Parts: sequence; structure tokens; C-alpha cells
Amino acid sequence: MAGAGMATNIGMEYFCNEGDATWSKPDEALIDLAARELEKLGLASRSDVIDGLVIRQAKAYPVYGRNYRRNLLIIRDYLDHFENLQSIGRNGTHRYNNMDHSMQSGILAARNTRGMQYDLWQVNADSEYLEKTADLNVENDQEDMVTQVFTHMDKLAFGTAVGLTAGLIISLATFWLVIKGGPVVGPKMSLLAQYYPGYTVTLTGSVVGFLYGFATGFSCGWIFALLRNFLLVFYLFKIRKKAEYNSLKDLLDRI
Repeated sequence: MAGAGMATNIGMEYFCNEGDATWSKPDEALIDLAARELEKLGLASRSDVIDGLVIRQAKAYPVYGRNYRRNLLIIRDYLDHFENLQSIGRNGTHRYNNMDHSMQSGILAARNTRGMQYDLWQVNADSEYLEKTADLNVENDQEDMVTQVFTHMDKLAFGTAVGLTAGLIISLATFWLVIKGGPVVGPKMSLLAQYYPGYTVTLTGSVVGFLYGFATGFSCGWIFALLRNFLLVFYLFKIRKKAEYNSLKDLLDRI
């Protein structure tokens, strides 16, 4: 950007996802967008912009995923074998550094090339930083969340719960009709005898109905839990394979 006989650089950062509308805009369109927004902000006139450079940075923000600390330790151990390599910045340390942290790590890395022995992994290691706090707790938090969302359903417990509910409904309904009485006790309820031999709308029938209801409910609940667990395992298997495929594809793209 030029003005009053001098020029300066201004960086405009746009958040987007790789491949979306903003990411896919031509460079000229993005430069024009930045120039127009500079004018709207009152920082410069659109005509003051003399040139622009677009840099599309994929994966700009590190993600503290599951097993983050363990996976990062493997990378650190491998990189320690290179005496002439300095890992800095967000992508170099896979840490959500602020600008001051990234600048500090760069300065210390430059000093290391002059013989100093600064540990660059200790930059932004202070406990008061929110991102570091998230780093310490993210694995436990995510494991708890995954456990809650994808918890295994106990077939015996669920079948028992459904069986007791079904048995009590039939038993209490029968008992109520017996107390209510009438010329013909529970004509509609008595149709259950077609499915449950020995059932009658009597006090004894309420016990028989409870046993039949429990057996039916338990069977349905047990089968439902079995199918649910099977589908869940199959779904998680697909997610894992997809993640492995994407990781391999990403690795091959970088080679």
C-alpha cells in the first residue's frame, strides 16, 4: 500500500475452510476484497493499494485431539536426532501459539544457531495460558465425551428394565380391571390369551401376565441392545478406517 511517498505492508487474515467459497476465490478477487474492506474500516483508500499477495495456509490452527500429547512426544523424539533443525511456530510445535510466542521462538531459534541451547518446546509452557490449560485436559475431556456418547449398552440391564416395565403394565392393567369388575371383566384385555396361553383377567392372570410381559419385554430389550451395540461398533469401525485413509492421503500429499 502506498501513500504520501512511502509504502507499507498490511496483512488481512480471512478464516475459511480448505476448498470453500473463500478459499477458492481467485487471488485478484481476494486482493480486491481486502482493499475494499480496508476502505470500509477507514484504514486506507482503495486506490492506495498498489499490489497484493495471497497465501492460502491449510491447517493453520493446531487441534488438540485425542492422544495429542503422546503423539507429539513421538514426533519430538524423532526430531531431536537432527542437530541442525529448529522447530518453531504453530505448525512447527503443533501448539496454539500467539504471535508473541511465535516471535519469541523464532528469536530463540536464531540464537540457537549461534551456539545457545534454548529449549524451544518450553515456549508457551506457562500454566496461565488458556491454550496450555486446554492442552493438559483435552485428552481426558475428549475420552470422557467419547465414552458418554459411544458407551456400550448392557444387554442384560436394558432387557431387564424393559421386561419389568412391560410386565408391570400388563399386571397392573389386569389388576385394575379385576377391581373395576362388571358383567364381563376386561373383554379386550382377555384377547391377550390368544398370545399368552393361560392368561386370564383375574388376580392369578395378573401374575401370569407379568411373567409373560417380562419375558416379551426382556427379549425385545436384549435384542435391541444387541443390534444397537453391533451398529455402533460398525459405525466406529467406519470412522476409524476413514480417519486412517485421510491420514495416509494427507501423508502421501506431503511427500
